Amino acid sequence: MENFFLTDIPKAVPERKYQAALQKVVEMLAGLREVMAVYQVGSVGTPGISDLDLVVVFRDNTRSDFNLHDRLSEDEKYLFIHRLYGIAEKHFSVATGLTGFENYKLLFGNHQVEGSRAVFEEDKPVLNRQVALEYLVKMYVNAVIQQDYGILKLRSIMLHVKGLNSDLLTLNLGHTFLAELIHRMLGWRKEYFLQQPSHRELSEWWVLFVRELRDSLNRVTEEKGIFIPEYARMQLASNISLVRSDTFGFSATGLPLPGFPVRYMGKKYFNLQNRLRRFRIFVRTMSIDEAPGVLVKRAAVLDDLTKYREKYLPWFYTLSSSLHL
Repeated sequence: MENFFLTDIPKAVPERKYQAALQKVVEMLAGLREVMAVYQVGSVGTPGISDLDLVVVFRDNTRSDFNLHDRLSEDEKYLFIHRLYGIAEKHFSVATGLTGFENYKLLFGNHQVEGSRAVFEEDKPVLNRQVALEYLVKMYVNAVIQQDYGILKLRSIMLHVKGLNSDLLTLNLGHTFLAELIHRMLGWRKEYFLQQPSHRELSEWWVLFVRELRDSLNRVTEEKGIFIPEYARMQLASNISLVRSDTFGFSATGLPLPGFPVRYMGKKYFNLQNRLRRFRIFVRTMSIDEAPGVLVKRAAVLDDLTKYREKYLPWFYTLSSSLHL
């Protein structure tokens, strides 16, 4: 049995610290003239494992150089693990129906989430399938790279498997072995600060999960793949690229390092690995001729949102797909 080195270990954080960090960030954003509204998406279901996600709505055609990361303490960065999402007000109502984000909670501003003007009811099953596939593909990319490095980012996995439940139902995978594995991890997540799974249990689960995720992606895309437009940025990172293929899988080149140095090198370990290893992730895609019109339109809208964000909101994420293509 492979034995993976555990990193990104969850640490106990009281819910009041989430509320204090959230209040601090919202107050900073509310003080910016260019900000119209701030929404929270998701919730703090498991303090110490959950993170905080905010969507910031900006006045149209106004630039913001606000960089949240530079203004947070190390404890606060543990709660805000990635950049905030930023979007112009003129794009917001369209984007809400195209990205899979739900349960917007208004924290600042006089603003309302409208029903998306971009999606017709009959298009929703196609759109939901695409969003679910994107989430699974992003999970697969992260999983195979971690496994290649010989590690398991525990908190990250516990965070992201929560979002897989509804996606499996969307893809008719709710009664598969993959679903059983996800429910097992969700049980560990719920009780983590009372009773933790053993290193052996986690390593065995990790091997099974990555295998079942790949096999499930192959099964569910057997007749029709995921849609990735011809102009998409297939380079997810400097050392990770997507490759159109007739099956899911990956290949890696370069010098592999053992996983144990992560214990004392921290982020430097990942920086070094990323320089030494190159990954090609093979993805089963559909052609432009096969693609439903709503997916072609969605891809064009998300591409416009990304270009706008790069120009006006450089320190924010685009409110777009999980893959950020």
